[in-house]
Amino acid sequence: MKIKLKRIQWIWEYINKYPIIAGILSGFIVLIIGGVIMLPNITDPSGSKRQLAKAQAFLDKGYTERAKNMFSLILKEHYDNNYATTIALTGKAEVYLNQKYFERAIQYANDAIDVNKENGDAYVILGRAYSLMGEHEKAINKFNEALERDTKRKEDSYLSAILHLSQIPKIKYGNRITQGAFGSI
Repeated sequence: MKIKLKRIQWIWEYINKYPIIAGILSGFIVLIIGGVIMLPNITDPSGSKRQLAKAQAFLDKGYTERAKNMFSLILKEHYDNNYATTIALTGKAEVYLNQKYFERAIQYANDAIDVNKENGDAYVILGRAYSLMGEHEKAINKFNEALERDTKRKEDSYLSAILHLSQIPKIKYGNRITQGAFGSI
């Protein structure tokens, strides 16, 4: 306890002796603390990534109306940010797909693709929507497009496509017959 008191007294005496140096040091401390507090705003000044994460969390938990409202808000606030727009449009497409509004899901997925042609998630949503509507040829084409176009997350698109292809009933496809992902191709 005596050692801590001596250190505090020494610091206090030093501050009183050299007020200019103490002021400079306190300024640096304020800048460092302020920089740490403001760091999320430096990396994401618009806050779009935080909002996208929140909207995706709502969607993952099944709060579709909240997710839809959050994605709509993102589209209004961040219309000039292609990344946020693509994710928000894809998110809205997924919301509508989960609500079984297939035409709206297709509309939003196509809008997301218009913004970013390499958006594999949007192609997978299109494939799922067409599959659920019974349009299996279109579904297979969209799953194939997801695999061809998504250069960054090819594994995710591939797994999603395989999962949904396995649920498509046996149909004739060109010269081949496909029976889902695990049947004959």
